[in-house]
Amino acid sequence: VSTTGEKRWDTIVWLDHRAIAEADECTASGHEVLNYIGGVMSPEMATPKLMWLKRNLPGTWKEAGYLFDLTDYLTWQATGSLARSQCTLTAKWTYL
Repeated sequence: VSTTGEKRWDTIVWLDHRAIAEADECTASGHEVLNYIGGVMSPEMATPKLMWLKRNLPGTWKEAGYLFDLTDYLTWQATGSLARSQCTLTAKWTYL
């Protein structure tokens, strides 16, 4: 996601580590979900990335219509369905 607001850069890839502070904050929370992901939140997961986006690019956050992991985005594009993959929800979005 572009920090300059360029609309063509609208993706945060898995290896983007701008959300290290947010991942550390999630880990420090001691939340129950940490028991299912090895005790540490990675900056490569969705939760810290979304926290970073909301805090650092509030205009982009406000304009976002949907936020997807790639597999769910491709399914949505192919079928129009907003159903989400259980693997994505649990492994990357930390859904319990």
